[in-house]
Amino acid sequence: MNYADALARARQVVEAETEAINPVCRTQLLVHPARAGQSIVFFHGLTSCPRQFEPLGQILFERGWNVYIPRMPFHGYADKMTADLARLRKRDLIAWAADSAEIATGLGERVVVAGLSVGGACAAWVAQNVAAIDRALVISPLLRTPAVPTRFTRPAAALFSLLPNQWRWWDPVRKDARSAPDFSYPRLATRAVAAALGLSVNVMDSAHQRAAAAKRITLVLNENDRVVDNAAIRELHDAWIEHGTDTRLHVFEREAGLTHDLIGAEHPEQHVDVVYPVILRLIEG
Repeated sequence: MNYADALARARQVVEAETEAINPVCRTQLLVHPARAGQSIVFFHGLTSCPRQFEPLGQILFERGWNVYIPRMPFHGYADKMTADLARLRKRDLIAWAADSAEIATGLGERVVVAGLSVGGACAAWVAQNVAAIDRALVISPLLRTPAVPTRFTRPAAALFSLLPNQWRWWDPVRKDARSAPDFSYPRLATRAVAAALGLSVNVMDSAHQRAAAAKRITLVLNENDRVVDNAAIRELHDAWIEHGTDTRLHVFEREAGLTHDLIGAEHPEQHVDVVYPVILRLIEG
């Protein structure tokens, strides 16, 4: 894809967003007048929005990168209690990740994909399947969750996708008054969790069968993370290594006391002074 076509497609995405979207959560397109030497697409996490990656995107834009931060389907609504999150399916995540990566290939000569949590699983899917990707940064990907034993991940993904949706608060005590960025949803839909786990099963199955398409992949593991299963991240790293994929692993040690949301500068427990220099170094290679 050339620069003009990529720019037109990205602008179509931006212009299609209605007034239902929180203004701070709109898809971000930070581009220079021409195709850059390097471009990056950032995939935000479940219940978050593009604002999560905007500060990092701005830094890279000022360093000459073209930056695309798309909004995940059914995310970023001004109504944070929206029921639309329950409409998310695995096919939506795959289509969103694939389309976004294709746009990024037109924005830069060398393309990086990066994502956090479910966005990290999307980045892993792109790394596994899209040959045009130069590097991938897969940050604390949701491949499995400590809430579901390993052997039950596959059946849980299938079961949650069939059962009627249920809502789960991120903070069962404080509920919608939890301490979190103003734009993030305070609750999870079990159907959305099913979509995320289904995508992760797809990634893990593929990684155990063949090498990834991306030229180089870096996985980021946070030892203090209580949301994702770090053993699954190490398993994915080993599977890619076994099949000859150029794969690195960066570990934030438990003593750093980092929260699951390593990226969002507005998260109350964030330590961007610790995280951002490392993430930028890993992105820039």
